[in-house]
Amino acid sequence: MGAADLTKIETLTAQLRALGIRPGDALMAHVAMRELVPVERGAAGVLAALREAVGARGTLLFAVPCESSGSVFQADDGIRVASKLANAPGFDPKRGRPRGVLGDFPHAVLADRDATIAAHPAMRYAAFGRLGRKLLAKMPADDPMGIGSPVDLLGASDGRILVAGVDPWLVTAAHLAEYHARPRGRMRVTRHYKTIEDGAPKFHTIHMIDDWNSEFRHERAFAAAHGQRFARKGPLGQGQATLYEAAPLVRFLAQRLAGPELFRTVLRVGGPPPEAC
Repeated sequence: MGAADLTKIETLTAQLRALGIRPGDALMAHVAMRELVPVERGAAGVLAALREAVGARGTLLFAVPCESSGSVFQADDGIRVASKLANAPGFDPKRGRPRGVLGDFPHAVLADRDATIAAHPAMRYAAFGRLGRKLLAKMPADDPMGIGSPVDLLGASDGRILVAGVDPWLVTAAHLAEYHARPRGRMRVTRHYKTIEDGAPKFHTIHMIDDWNSEFRHERAFAAAHGQRFARKGPLGQGQATLYEAAPLVRFLAQRLAGPELFRTVLRVGGPPPEAC
């Protein structure tokens, strides 16, 4: 592709508006640059377009998990885990590099001076705008993608979720849906993390639903969501993106993940919406 194929920031903004994003929206965006390039200013240009699309009164939320390989363990043998943690390198939950599977976009989010960071070892979030600090203010110690998490509060704020080139298992709404559905085989686990904060090691024990090895289940659930009234697909850069209404998406995914024989209750997705600063 040549210079003529470069997507300008103003074009990206227009495409986001055409999808249905409006000034004042609360939006969680999951973006993989490989589907959008080439774009003016690269990942920083995509972030600029997202900020312009939601406007000064809008809110942006991102999941930017740390690369924690070698510093997180899941086992019942406490002595063995302690030994592994002692020899683990550790990672910085606030400034550590994002997981490589997400490409360049998380780096642009973390590099922006306006970003508010929730440095949870199991799931780091970044937010911008009117509700950003409120979404991150009461980050739960356990279940960082579950009830009461930022993505849960987003749904309570009539939020939306943008997915552009990201695999379904990386979309936090799918993990939130697991907390509502609790499908067979999805058991709670205990994970142990070693972080390096202010130059010193810290150790964390976090309880959560097992979110590893869930790719196939999430892929099928998201495939069924295409064409639903709460989903709208359109072009973004050189690729495609889908805009979802957050709360209806989580309810739908929970039903698909649980199956009709397990899913009998009416979901109330999200706690009370956070107040603006």
